[in-house]
Amino acid sequence: MGRRELNGYPKDSRDELPPYRSTKAAEVVGDFAGAFGSQMKNGRIPMYVVKEEDRDFLFHVHFAQPFAELERLAESGSATIQSPWPQDFVTIYGDQVYQGMVAMTVTRVLPAVTVAGILDTIRNRVLSLVLEMEREAPDDDVAESLAPARVTALPHERLRRTGERCGRSRRHDAEPSADPR
Repeated sequence: MGRRELNGYPKDSRDELPPYRSTKAAEVVGDFAGAFGSQMKNGRIPMYVVKEEDRDFLFHVHFAQPFAELERLAESGSATIQSPWPQDFVTIYGDQVYQGMVAMTVTRVLPAVTVAGILDTIRNRVLSLVLEMEREAPDDDVAESLAPARVTALPHERLRRTGERCGRSRRHDAEPSADPR
């Protein structure tokens, strides 16, 4: 937890993401153009038109962003989060969806509550860590010094120092377990 949750995970680390940040299936829609000015907006794109080796990348969203960026996404007021396909993939698959039409843009769409769920999981993991430290060192008043509003902005350094006082390892950024509970 720790540093990677605050600062984000490397962009190429999809395999290293904890389960609550990875592989969120998205609805994929596109805007299509055809002969004689025909158009289709938000046409659904089925997974079977894409090669199997490209499906995870094109039909799922992985959240490697820093915590603060995820908060901004959740607070944007939008009902959905949109992530466009790279144009190379739009070119490769764009004419394979609807006969006589070509995709101009393709977007992965997720409900915004997906990000709220990720943030809740991170906050709950931090709270569990603080409560565990409080149980191990009850005289330090760790939990009392944390107002609920400050839990989301809790600096990593404070977690590390508090952990050291509780006799825990200095390393708090180990990969989380598969079960975030």
